[in-house]
Amino acid sequence: MNSVQWLWRPKFAKPNGSFWLYGQVDRNVQALKSSSLDGGYTLGSKVTLPPSGYTYSDTGMFVDDDGTWYLLTSADHNNVQINRINSDGAIGDRVNVMAKGSYEAPGMVKVGGIYYLIVSGKTGWRSNPNQMFWTDKLSGGSWNGPYAIAPESEKTYNSQNTFQLTIAGSKKTTYIYMGDSWDSKGGPDSNYVWLPMTVDTGSKRVTLEYHAQWKIDVATGQVSTPSLKRRYDARAARIVGRGVVVMEGQEGDAVGNGKFFFSFPSLFKTKRATSINPVLTHPKTNSPRPNNPNLHQRNRSRRPPMGPIPLPYHEPQRCRRSSCLRQRQSSREYQCFES
Repeated sequence: MNSVQWLWRPKFAKPNGSFWLYGQVDRNVQALKSSSLDGGYTLGSKVTLPPSGYTYSDTGMFVDDDGTWYLLTSADHNNVQINRINSDGAIGDRVNVMAKGSYEAPGMVKVGGIYYLIVSGKTGWRSNPNQMFWTDKLSGGSWNGPYAIAPESEKTYNSQNTFQLTIAGSKKTTYIYMGDSWDSKGGPDSNYVWLPMTVDTGSKRVTLEYHAQWKIDVATGQVSTPSLKRRYDARAARIVGRGVVVMEGQEGDAVGNGKFFFSFPSLFKTKRATSINPVLTHPKTNSPRPNNPNLHQRNRSRRPPMGPIPLPYHEPQRCRRSSCLRQRQSSREYQCFES
């Protein structure tokens, strides 16, 4: 692939037989094209947004039922702009614009003939309550909203929208919110928050379903969560590399990993470790238990590179335990919560 630096929030499209990536470089649209999904991309020229030559920040992507692809952009001048992608991959006409405030990070899903546009406020790397607008006509239609998609105090569970994924299963069609959970500088400690969405076609509302742990059967489209929640104590541990332990003090303090909890003795005073590899013991028999990686599935799209307990990866809930040192200030400080 040709070299490109700072391709911001790229999105995939296939408006013809080729594979395309569209992203933002220097606030312009940068397209890359390949005949193969996994390599061989060539770099096209950077372009501004038709028809007004606007520059922009965040890139979104949507494909309609008829196979037409659309580029969603948080164009400058506080416009969320929607442009058709032509069959040759070029950025085509603007079909709609939503100018109802200072918004970015657009993503869209279509349910029951209604287009639901999800956007974020402009607060830098800090999360905010993302909003939803809807219209029944993509080309030239007016937008209704804004409407909240999560409790305001949760700030979209510490994330910013980037894409909506539709899983059309044999038993259910599930819609998934995909968000970026930024660190304080948008750096490598940033992560992801993916959650199922409820779309009420009667009231035309979208609501995120928060689960600390969940999975989806892509064949059936059904979402499931753990039915059994247990607590296991870590009687011994090995600290390696760089990471975070934000609970220190007496044995019995718990660090929440999803809905599973791990207790650490008072000797762990450090705040610099990559991971803790515990010896899990049964709470009654005190016999060793294997490190089962299935216990550590998190609300994340990727796993950390080392260790079964990803301490640097936080749950997007406020801490409610009096034994915590402080509220989360960066993604390197873990948040615990009551079971």
